[in-house]
Amino acid sequence: MRDIVISIRNDFVAEAVVRSLMKSGDFRPFKLLFSCEDEVVHECEAIKPEILLSEVAFGKNTDLKTRLEEVKEVRKKVPNCKIVFLCDENSAPDLAKEVAQAKKDGIIENFFYSSVGSSYLVAALTAL
Repeated sequence: MRDIVISIRNDFVAEAVVRSLMKSGDFRPFKLLFSCEDEVVHECEAIKPEILLSEVAFGKNTDLKTRLEEVKEVRKKVPNCKIVFLCDENSAPDLAKEVAQAKKDGIIENFFYSSVGSSYLVAALTAL
């Protein structure tokens, strides 16, 4: 069973991801609440997950700059944690390009568009 921290602001999407991961039987998901700015780093330090799945969007605590700062801190505290971003390529195509560039630059292990099916997402995360 692999621990995965889910940092997705959209509760509908977050719950769907959590359900799919739990259903697979391969993951123990920890869905974060957006109560404080440093929660992602603190929770990753406490849980020591194998994967951090973070939504990148336009909004408080989900913008790319904030997420990249979190990546740096998580890597310091949990060096073996694989970082995966989730973004909406339809409503934010420029942001999606920047996320793809972060993957090319080796800053994150992978990224997915929010339009991918849950079974594909789970399979891809299992393969990490």
